[in-house]
Amino acid sequence: MKIFEEYGASQISLFGAISNSQTIANLPYSKALQLLSVPAEEREAFAEEVGADELSVRELKAAIAERDRARREYEKERELNEQLQERLEDAEIAKEEAEDKAKSADELIAKVKELEKQKDAAEDKAYKLQEDLKKAKADPKIPKSRLDALKAEAEAAA
Repeated sequence: MKIFEEYGASQISLFGAISNSQTIANLPYSKALQLLSVPAEEREAFAEEVGADELSVRELKAAIAERDRARREYEKERELNEQLQERLEDAEIAKEEAEDKAKSADELIAKVKELEKQKDAAEDKAYKLQEDLKKAKADPKIPKSRLDALKAEAEAAA
């Protein structure tokens, strides 16, 4: 019954049962039963590929087992490739993020160097001003131009 359900015609015509697969129709029932473990959409192509009509039942069973093993390996490899692809994509994203952070770090380093230069210039100016202040406290002379300006203001006020 299972063989008829899988391999038989979907309808019975006036001329009798018509097989859906000529390759499978030529096989003895023991080989046809073995081929039931192969998915229906692949069954006929597989039977033709391995020459099922020329193999013994034991050889056909081994060929099916080899096909199943190869398919499992293929699926494992495909899954592994997908995982590797995901990891590669994650690594590329991490690389881009690292490059962006490195660029930001370079910009910050340049900014720090500029600020250090400004700080050094400000410290030099502050030092010079402190020196000028010490000199002015030690020798409190008013520059002639300032003295003249103060006299002019005093005369104007008087």
